[in-house]
Amino acid sequence: MVEKTRVLIVDDERDFAGALAERMQNRGLEVDTAYSGPEALKFVASRTYHAVVLDLAMPGMDGIETLQRMLSLNADLQVILLTGRATVDKGEHHYETILNVVREAAVDTHWPTVALAVLAFTIMIVSRRINPRIPSVLIAVVAATLVSWSTGSERTSIISIEQIESQQVRNTLKLFNAAVSSIDEIGAQRVALRARRDSLAHDGDGVDHTVLDIEHQIALLSIDLVRYKEEARTYRADLRRYHFALTGDSLNSGRFHLCTEVPSGLETDGRHWRLLVGNGQLDLSSLEMSGGGALVGVIPRGLPTLASPHLDLSAILSLLPMAMIISLLGFMEAISIAKAMAAKTGQRLDANQELVGQGLANLLGSFTHSYAVSGSFSRSAVNIQAGAVTGLSNVVSSLVVVVVLLFFTPLLYHLPQSVLAAIIMMAVAELLNLKSFVHAWRAQWYDGLIGITTFVCTLAFAPHLDRGIIIGVALSVLLYLIRNMKPVIAMLSLHVDGTYRNRTCFDLKQCPYIAVIRYAGSLMFSNVD
Repeated sequence: MVEKTRVLIVDDERDFAGALAERMQNRGLEVDTAYSGPEALKFVASRTYHAVVLDLAMPGMDGIETLQRMLSLNADLQVILLTGRATVDKGEHHYETILNVVREAAVDTHWPTVALAVLAFTIMIVSRRINPRIPSVLIAVVAATLVSWSTGSERTSIISIEQIESQQVRNTLKLFNAAVSSIDEIGAQRVALRARRDSLAHDGDGVDHTVLDIEHQIALLSIDLVRYKEEARTYRADLRRYHFALTGDSLNSGRFHLCTEVPSGLETDGRHWRLLVGNGQLDLSSLEMSGGGALVGVIPRGLPTLASPHLDLSAILSLLPMAMIISLLGFMEAISIAKAMAAKTGQRLDANQELVGQGLANLLGSFTHSYAVSGSFSRSAVNIQAGAVTGLSNVVSSLVVVVVLLFFTPLLYHLPQSVLAAIIMMAVAELLNLKSFVHAWRAQWYDGLIGITTFVCTLAFAPHLDRGIIIGVALSVLLYLIRNMKPVIAMLSLHVDGTYRNRTCFDLKQCPYIAVIRYAGSLMFSNVD
């Protein structure tokens, strides 16, 4: 008898979790539901699950800590993460995401937030010109946070769908939720089916037609998933384009009209409100409206818990190829950043030491179930801009981060995100070395062309940096082969000063008995003939 696929749903939204569980049970899956981290851990410790659907956006660190502890109990668990919201749809490449941001900014720019970013730029530029030792970044952060707090830059409200007057918006909200619910359901089913397929293949007791049937179901679900994702993307884009005006005496009892449909004679609060829509399902009784700028907001307090990683040979073998690619890309990114730092400071770079440091960081990070870590370009830029010259600066900054996470996270609530962007832009701009392209072009134009081509391809393919790097390496190898296919071969003769020189250039007579040849290049397979 074939065992049923068992799934655990972990979400503090009881209505959503219950609806998702019911739909999955109708598809023949065995489903358990937990509404908190501790409850989920009890399920995982007592039963074996093929997959878990987990909401990372649960209050505080509950979602992240629950994920870490569940993986320590069962490292083979297949996980679907229901993540938090984003304000702009991400594209396949970074330039597509940037274009989406530009399009969004063209129709929805919060000018007080822009003014805070300009204030941060001004403080950092003026402070640096007065005295480079002035902590300009700290001053900009404190000043912008105080202005944001005192002026009430954040303006949010939790409303119900009944407070929205437009029937069109209400329908779009319901259609968006239906599409997202289908995506979550199909994703959980696919993960569960893949886990079941792998289990049959590993045990060796599965019938061939059973595995083929599972593959067929996965393919059909994948087609449905693409369709629902496109629907959700369309509805999400529509919801983000809606601008509302608030009428009434208070946020709790006020009515939200589309700005183009405000009845004549009604006074509004003068703000443009918009729905905050992410990638997850929306609670129609608790919709979040924003009429202000984007702030850092609540930062979870505390440090991640320590737990020894679960070692499993089959998991290691299956993850090894991808782990090698991640480690190589991480090292290339780190060494690129280190070279940029060394070129600016004149310090000596030890690539082996960089590799050892990155390996140790990932080994220690595994005890907190962290992501694969590498050097951060933006953080390194801010660090060097602050005047750091030794590795001790990283130790000090790490201790400061620990102290802030433990005691001072509420102080960062009102920090505008635009100010963070300004700090990173100021720091990274100083590391752009355009003179190297000019120098390479003047020295040998084809070297400069390869550098520019690699730079453009890396930007175009980002975040797939490996593609740009491969193109650059391939062009460099091709140029090397072309250079060495036809090396310069010169016939030499004795000059009057007693040296052997090119007989063609100096119009010398060739010795009839001995041929002296100067071969300018390396003898290799491409030029041996």
